Amino acid sequence: MLKSLQLINWKTHRDTVLTFRKGVNVMIGVMGAGKSSAMDAISYALFGTFPALNSKRVSIADLISNRPARGDEAEVRLIFDVEGQEYKVIRRISGGKASARLEKNGAYLQTQPTKVTEEVEVLLKVDYDTFSRAVYAEQNRIDYFLELPKGDRKKQIDHMLGLDTFVTAEENTTALVNTIKSSIKFEEDALSRIDVKRMRDQQQKQRDEMAEKKKEQEGLAKSETEAKTKLRALKGEYEKAKKLLEKKKEVDTELSKLNSRISTIRDELSKMPRPDQKPSEIKAMIEQLAAREKSLSGEIRGLRESERRMRSRAGEMEAELRQVAAKAKEKERIEKELKEYTLDRTRMDLEKAENELRDIIEKSAALKGEAAEAQRWRDELAKHISKCPVCETELSPDRKKSLLKGREDQLSALHIRAKEMELMIVHGTERSKILREKHNTVEVATKRLLEYKDIEATAIKLEKEKQANEKELTKASEDIKNKEQEQVKLAKDNMQLSSKMEIAERMHRYNDEIEKDVRLAEQKKEEAKSIKVDEKEIYSMQDNLNRHSEITAELSAKLQESEKYMKALSEQAKELELQMSKVVDMESAISRRKKQADNMNKFKASLLETEAILRSRLIGAINGLMQDLWIGIYPYKDYSSLRLDARADDYALELEALNTPNREWLQVDTIASGGERSIACLTLRIAMAMVVVPNLKWLILDEPTHNIDQQGISKMVDVLSTTLPAIVEQVFIITHDESMKQIGSAKIYQFDRNKELGEPTQVAEL
Repeated sequence: MLKSLQLINWKTHRDTVLTFRKGVNVMIGVMGAGKSSAMDAISYALFGTFPALNSKRVSIADLISNRPARGDEAEVRLIFDVEGQEYKVIRRISGGKASARLEKNGAYLQTQPTKVTEEVEVLLKVDYDTFSRAVYAEQNRIDYFLELPKGDRKKQIDHMLGLDTFVTAEENTTALVNTIKSSIKFEEDALSRIDVKRMRDQQQKQRDEMAEKKKEQEGLAKSETEAKTKLRALKGEYEKAKKLLEKKKEVDTELSKLNSRISTIRDELSKMPRPDQKPSEIKAMIEQLAAREKSLSGEIRGLRESERRMRSRAGEMEAELRQVAAKAKEKERIEKELKEYTLDRTRMDLEKAENELRDIIEKSAALKGEAAEAQRWRDELAKHISKCPVCETELSPDRKKSLLKGREDQLSALHIRAKEMELMIVHGTERSKILREKHNTVEVATKRLLEYKDIEATAIKLEKEKQANEKELTKASEDIKNKEQEQVKLAKDNMQLSSKMEIAERMHRYNDEIEKDVRLAEQKKEEAKSIKVDEKEIYSMQDNLNRHSEITAELSAKLQESEKYMKALSEQAKELELQMSKVVDMESAISRRKKQADNMNKFKASLLETEAILRSRLIGAINGLMQDLWIGIYPYKDYSSLRLDARADDYALELEALNTPNREWLQVDTIASGGERSIACLTLRIAMAMVVVPNLKWLILDEPTHNIDQQGISKMVDVLSTTLPAIVEQVFIITHDESMKQIGSAKIYQFDRNKELGEPTQVAEL
């Protein structure tokens, strides 16, 4: 159910709010009052468009109000219920662009215009095309279906009834059957051009040749295997003998290197000086020096840390002394300033200035009251012609003129004094501000002076601490210097001892190496004697190995060539097998497609039958509703019934004429008057709306009484009061016909607008 609509700068509406109810809602007013634009706004809120905008009869910029002045943007807000949930759609137009928002129970649901439209279509189970044709009868377009050409009318009604999907399915099925038949013919033609017997003979010939080549390959493979086995045995014997020869050469080389190394080390030992102390004694002295050096390094680190702290403290005391000196200087400056101004004096000056300012303000207020009273009496005196406004005595013209002159002179004097007072207030305010600032300054200075009371004693104390710290710093520097000199001497002694220790250790290491190398040389001599090898025999083994390698390579080449030829034969066989497989597939595909074509023809017949049954039921439902509505709406007896006749290529709206011999059915668009045509189309639109969108049960009728006489309008009022609300949940009537106010229990809105002055629409609920 639609609950409310708000229009802001929408066409002729400045800010209009409409609340709707179940049953009939009537919007009545003169032409151009903004009734139809309200219904356009409902369509725009739901689907982002309406008939005039969709057909480009208006642009999106035309929707923003331009009277009496063009607005910057327009906005539509629509609230509706679906299955107990409240939804709000807000669409805004600004700068030639549209934005949208959809809320559900106050929470955001969608924000993009297209997404909002899609969500609304899902909620209402109807799209814009169906809504604009079945639910919303645009102004003077109630007979829309009668105006359509024959072919378009059938397409439009089929689309609304959902039958166009069957038509599309039938067309697609026919096209698919034709495509399948074309494929069958193409494959049958292709199959007729293939020599299947020749392909099978060629396959058998290839199989025979491949069997012969396979036997040849097996013989070559056996010979190659035997040759490779013998070759591996020869290669093993040759490698074993070759390794023995290499081992003997390696042992001889190592023995030569050991003898050379022993001679070199002995020569080096003969040139080295003999140390006057044992290595153990030298090591003990080095350890003593290292211990003293470690202790000395710790002492120096401690002295340096003390020196760093004292230097840091010296810097801190220097900074503190500078701060104390600055505070002493500031104290001297403040004492000089306070000789001229005291805190009590500035406070008294400030209080005196503020009291004077308050007196002036009170006098100015009293003066303004006196001027207002004088102005009131002057205005009162000017109104009366012959009586005094105070005592009501008769006044002569001269007396009245004299009194007026006196009052005006009094007013002039009062105004001059008031301006003087205002100037005094400005000066007094500025003076109070200056005195308050001076008082605050003196107050701050007095507090600061108390903070600096003992600053001289602090300076003396800091200076003494500084001198004591300087003495301690000088002593620490001298201690560090002495310790560092001792550290240099220790390093020099340690270097000399380390040099002696290195020589002693090297001599000991050289003696150990000579002893070890002598033992190893004896071992290598024995190992060289034990290796028995003949170089001539190795060369003979190598020649025999080369000869068998050539035989094996020749067998491998022949086998490889045979395998290559066999592979080519196999590829040819695969190609023939593939071609034969394609032939089988083509035969199978032809059979399968013939079955598909037969099934598709059966499916097409089912579609036609289903379409006919569904069309019959839908048209039957529409005609049943129209019969009930026609009896209530049509005021005369010449046409007893109305029906929609479904034909092969069109739909015809027909009336049953009682004044014809056989109660003939006649087409509305050929025999009906304008009023009869309007009533018939109105009946059709109501019935279609209920059948096509039964879940929605809305109907929007713009000027439904167009071309209908007074008796027909009276019947329509009765139907809208009783019959239609029982079928349709909400009906919206846009009309200028005052008769529509007579609809029972309807909610009536009166739309008014002064078009000559370009004023916005005014709406009142009746």
